[in-house]
Amino acid sequence: MEEELFGAYCKMADRFPLLNAQEEKELAKRVASGDKSAVEKLVNSNLKLVICIARKFSASADCIMDIIQEGSLGLLNAAEKYNENFNTRFSTYAYPWVLQYMVRFVNNKNSLISIPHKKEEFIRRVENAQSYIYRETGHEATSGELAQYLDVEEKQLKKIMAYSYSVKSLDAAINDEDKYCLSDILADTKFSPEANFMTQERKRIVREILSLLSESEQKVLKERFNFGNNFKPKTLREIAEELHVSAETVRQIEFRGLKNMRKIIDEELELILVA
Repeated sequence: MEEELFGAYCKMADRFPLLNAQEEKELAKRVASGDKSAVEKLVNSNLKLVICIARKFSASADCIMDIIQEGSLGLLNAAEKYNENFNTRFSTYAYPWVLQYMVRFVNNKNSLISIPHKKEEFIRRVENAQSYIYRETGHEATSGELAQYLDVEEKQLKKIMAYSYSVKSLDAAINDEDKYCLSDILADTKFSPEANFMTQERKRIVREILSLLSESEQKVLKERFNFGNNFKPKTLREIAEELHVSAETVRQIEFRGLKNMRKIIDEELELILVA
């Protein structure tokens, strides 16, 4: 399907003839005056440029139409800014625009986390600067050296570099000799032994108190409060059918069971306070 779309797009682009230098200058004048049809003609006549650059990015046709679409946006941007005083052919002027949009798309597509493209471009500049300084000096570049090389403030450099990240699999081995993987040494910040102990202790106390009630009260309260972790607690009607009594009787048993549990708790607390 993608190959068919690409083939159809190439045929469509072939329908628009290439422009000569004089024609481009005339269109540039019209663009400056706000003529949208001149912009459209500039774009259509240079669609082959977009196709040519896109082919360098994708050996297969899997995503080439997406790359072409992004490149076309760069071409449109270039057409809207083109001026006759640039003293250069439109294709030469448009090339870096098309390339920029395609590179941005490919980088974002391969990135697990999307960040603003200006910050992403700056991070790439920093990485290139790091490589250059290391080759020249033999040591890792400091933030001060990078800031000086890139002609930016060190504070701004650190702020943008905070967006930089690397991705590692949790199943990746820590080193060649280790049998442990990354997930084995990562702390679970959500797990609290103290909180887990208190939760289990509360459950134990509730079950202990529940065991002091009558069999019918235990049955109703366990079903009503879903002690069995079922999909949902049973209704009064459902429990009534199991016990062969009315729903009102079940409601009264539930009320009596809760009242008796409170009484047991109050008595226990009173004994603790007296002691």
